[in-house]
Amino acid sequence: MTQASRRSRAAWPVLAICALLGLLPNWLASGAASTSLSASVAAPALIAQSGARSESADVAAAPATPDTSVTTIWISSLLDQRVAAHDLPLARLSSTLNAAFGQEGFTVTTSPTDVGYEVQLTVEYFGTVKSGSGKHIGKAYADVLIKDLCSQAIILRTRCVADFPMKLKGSKEKKTRQAADLLSEALAQRVVEAASVAIGQHNSPCRWVTAEAEAPLTATKKDCVEIATLNAMRSACEQAFGLNIFAETTVRDLGDVEDIVQARGAGRVLRYELLDTRVSPDSLSCIVTARFLLMRDN
Repeated sequence: MTQASRRSRAAWPVLAICALLGLLPNWLASGAASTSLSASVAAPALIAQSGARSESADVAAAPATPDTSVTTIWISSLLDQRVAAHDLPLARLSSTLNAAFGQEGFTVTTSPTDVGYEVQLTVEYFGTVKSGSGKHIGKAYADVLIKDLCSQAIILRTRCVADFPMKLKGSKEKKTRQAADLLSEALAQRVVEAASVAIGQHNSPCRWVTAEAEAPLTATKKDCVEIATLNAMRSACEQAFGLNIFAETTVRDLGDVEDIVQARGAGRVLRYELLDTRVSPDSLSCIVTARFLLMRDN
């Protein structure tokens, strides 16, 4: 009687490496030949097989370094959906939003990026009213939508409200400028506060990681660079998302007949940039430094 069972063995990384020796050359022969090493190459279907080991991968790779210095914000739209005429212009709101995000440590761009967040703002009210006692009350309502630029997942959909009394002095034009400035600052502060909380709680599936690896210079330099780039790719994926270890054991008559262990990186390489290639001082290997845009597998 034959009984097959599948189970994860996270404690067998050494066995996983040994069991998969010799698989990488076949992968390289089928996939590496079509992989371009020019900078900024799009590779949406390229998967880093972190568990595939070969003799060419025995050269140790340097630890990968995630790029986590800043969070990028792209304010893609600021729509005026007010249904009535108001005395306050929206001109200051855009620049005030940019400044408010910058003060919170975000980097604001004017175009979408690979990793970051898109902010859409729809203003439904932005003006002043007078209370029964004649005091000016500033009111602003805006719907906010924030998306992860890489995965396109919506991480926040909310309404931000600013409502507070104002002390305005001077001519009508001066009061209008004062009210617009105060209301822009108040609304921008509420938008940035909501965005900061949502982004802080969101674990984006995408990130840039820089990795360095080498490979034996046994053939042409081009082939060596390709293999070293794949080694760096695997190292970056392992450092960013870890490894999935899968095992299959076939048992017959209460005895182990076959044990197969597979290791695979838990992520995909969407794009990469080749930063540097060089030959080692002893001329026995080539060394590659590359930057990878990775997405975590679901």
